[in-house]
Amino acid sequence: MKNCLVFGLMVFCLGWLFSQEIQLLPCDDMYTDCSTAAHLDGDLFLNCEAPAEEEQIMLKFDFSGVQGIQFEAATLNLHRYFSCGGGGGTTTAILYLVDENWTEETWDPHTFIQYDSTNAIAYAFSGPVGTQNTWFEVDIFDFVDIWLNANQPNFGMVIIADTGQRHSKFDSKEAANADFHPYLNMTLATGTDDILQNPIKSLANFPNPFNPSTTIEFNVEQNQQNELIELAIYNLKGQKIKTFPVILSGVEGQTSVIWDGTDQIGKPVASGIYLYKIKSGDFEKTKKMILMK
Repeated sequence: MKNCLVFGLMVFCLGWLFSQEIQLLPCDDMYTDCSTAAHLDGDLFLNCEAPAEEEQIMLKFDFSGVQGIQFEAATLNLHRYFSCGGGGGTTTAILYLVDENWTEETWDPHTFIQYDSTNAIAYAFSGPVGTQNTWFEVDIFDFVDIWLNANQPNFGMVIIADTGQRHSKFDSKEAANADFHPYLNMTLATGTDDILQNPIKSLANFPNPFNPSTTIEFNVEQNQQNELIELAIYNLKGQKIKTFPVILSGVEGQTSVIWDGTDQIGKPVASGIYLYKIKSGDFEKTKKMILMK
């Protein structure tokens, strides 16, 4: 599987911090059709002009690094670079939850995937005709809520055009221009830090943004002496970068660790946005930080 690139450090990094948003690239994305034609990795085609010409888009995101985060919005962002003139610039479609596991490397691009027809989101990709530069924002809050909170396997989603709809062409995460890669934008819920009876009283890092290192401080009350907890750092793909096992003293008080911007084997990581998460019992808290080199 091709490496999933981080969506990228936004121009206004501090503004990103205060807006309480995170962006994720899909870990897998591809399109399927009924023909035997060669597929283009950089494209996502959506079409249903006729059964023999149908093309479906498949996307999957890895949420392993953001489990426990409370959010109030989740938007799928797709960049369309071309729409068929015969369709008047519109391709109506329905998004479904996928029912079986897949990866872009192993799935047969000429086989349509199984999906759950009871979980569906209708959307019309409408706009200019022909070559263009158009972004679409699709509200998929219900899907992400199911994946994170309903204990249902995350096999991603499939986008299927309505019968008779002409094609729209979108950029995939392998597109040559990284500015046009699809991504998921999640807006964190306000008041996420104020969870009643949460033993994690505080969690913060400074400086933020930072280079080359930052201090992560936390305070866990009502802990048991010699209790072992873990502070972990993740990238936006949900991959664990580094862990800091911490043994608590049994009394309330501030504890800190220093992250020097390296992974578990001491290799420096790239500039970008990272998540750090601490868990105590059934409670966990996650925050964001920016490494700027």
